[in-house]
Amino acid sequence: YVGAINEAKGVSEMQLIFGDNIRFIGRGDVNLINPENYIGVGTPEQIAFAMNSSKYFVHMPNWKEASARTVVEAAMCGCKLIVNENVGACSFGITDLANPYNGHKSFNELVSAIKSIKGS
Repeated sequence: YVGAINEAKGVSEMQLIFGDNIRFIGRGDVNLINPENYIGVGTPEQIAFAMNSSKYFVHMPNWKEASARTVVEAAMCGCKLIVNENVGACSFGITDLANPYNGHKSFNELVSAIKSIKGS
């Protein structure tokens, strides 16, 4: 996980679900997580290295997030995504964001949804 370390981002739940199989990078309330699982704040280079070295990326916020940029970044680094329904970047049921076809599919679904709202 990369991002703010707080309850809104679901870090306690992720810690509970994944135990010692998850690492956290970011700022916030590090008392919510096991100190052994905390990597630190991380420079952009360190974050890119961590994402490129990881097989999975977990993001399970407790509230709706319009895009969740770190999820897209992790996907572009080749991570398999483990997300919940609150991650806007995956709101079209797509977790393979690195596949260019999926971007076109999402765009076409969005256009269809807008047309149905407008009645055209």
